Amino acid sequence: MDIGNVKGTGIYIIVERLYDFMSNTWHNIGMSNTQVHRIIYQLYKKEDIYLDGKRLNGSSISLWQRVKVLLGHPLVTNPSLDNSTIFSQDYAGSIIFFIPFCFPGIKEKILPRFLTHKYRLPTAKYDS
Repeated sequence: MDIGNVKGTGIYIIVERLYDFMSNTWHNIGMSNTQVHRIIYQLYKKEDIYLDGKRLNGSSISLWQRVKVLLGHPLVTNPSLDNSTIFSQDYAGSIIFFIPFCFPGIKEKILPRFLTHKYRLPTAKYDS
């Protein structure tokens, strides 16, 4: 399997989905849950790697070339001749917000702040 070397271009596609989970409510009075699910893709450009002026191929690299790379011999990277690009996932995760007591139209000063404050629940981050 040939694993190519790529460099990020700084061009991103961000996909955000909002899920509103209305918990048990009575005439819109009750707890409110919102999940923000985010996926970020980045456009990468393929690069060729050169060692001593020769292009390295990941699947057919010799033992001597591997030793040189491990010992810190300088590698040169140049943009690939075919200018190929690929989108890859940089981040995927979600954030969950909840409000313990949601009462539309009521002044927040009437109720204690801890009941009407928006809280963020910790969630796992999946980086690839």
